[in-house]
Amino acid sequence: MSITKQQFASYIKAFNFKELFNEMGWNNDSFNQPIVVDGKAYNLRGIAEKSSFKIILCETPAGPDLPEQAIRKKIERSVTRLFHEHLIIFVDNKKKMQVWQLAVRKSGVPVRIFETRYEINQEPELLYQKASGLFFELDDEGKVTIVDVSMKVADNFQQNNEKVTKKLYEGFKKEHTAFLKFIEGIDEKVDKEWYASLMLNRLMFCYFIQKKGFLDNNINYLK
Repeated sequence: MSITKQQFASYIKAFNFKELFNEMGWNNDSFNQPIVVDGKAYNLRGIAEKSSFKIILCETPAGPDLPEQAIRKKIERSVTRLFHEHLIIFVDNKKKMQVWQLAVRKSGVPVRIFETRYEINQEPELLYQKASGLFFELDDEGKVTIVDVSMKVADNFQQNNEKVTKKLYEGFKKEHTAFLKFIEGIDEKVDKEWYASLMLNRLMFCYFIQKKGFLDNNINYLK
C-alpha cells in the first residue's frame, strides 16, 4: 500500500500531520513539552512514533515567521537531548509555512541537516517524494527496530534530495544546450555559453519569485 499524491497534499495543506502519519502506518504519540531557545518559547508536540523514532511538531510563538535556520539548529540540538532519533516539522503561527528538518548522524562524519520547505501556495511535490516512502504496513508492527526506521527515513530524505538535484542539473544542461542555438551576435563559444547561463539563471529567479507569490500574490503572474 501507499498514499496517493492527492491524499498527501490534502493532509499537508491542512497541516494535518497526525492523520497523515496514521495513514502511513505510524503510531500516535502524546509527547508535549515547551523549550526556550534564545529567550523564546517553542512548544514541541509529538505527532507520531515508530519503534521510538519520533515525528515532532515545533510550534512557533505568536508572529508570522518560522524560526531562522540558526534557531532551528539550536532547537534540533535540544530535541536530540530528549530523543536521539527524530524528524522535526516546524510550522509558523499562521499555518502558511512548514520546514521538515532531519539530522542524519553517521559515525566519523559531522551531522548533516536536511531541510525541506513548503509554503501553502505551492504543491507539496517535493515533500511527497521524500515522505511518501515512510509508509509502514500493519504487519511491520513489532518487527521493525528504531535502526530500521532511522535508516528508512534517512534514505528517503537523502536519496530524494540527490535525485532532485540530479534532475535539476540534467534539465538545466538540456535547456542550456537548446538555448545556445537561439543566441545571435556572440561569436566566441565561451561568451555565448556564459550569456546562456546568465539568461537561464535570471529566468529561474523570475520563476522562483513568481511561485513564492511575490508578484502580486499571483503564482501565474508572468503568463
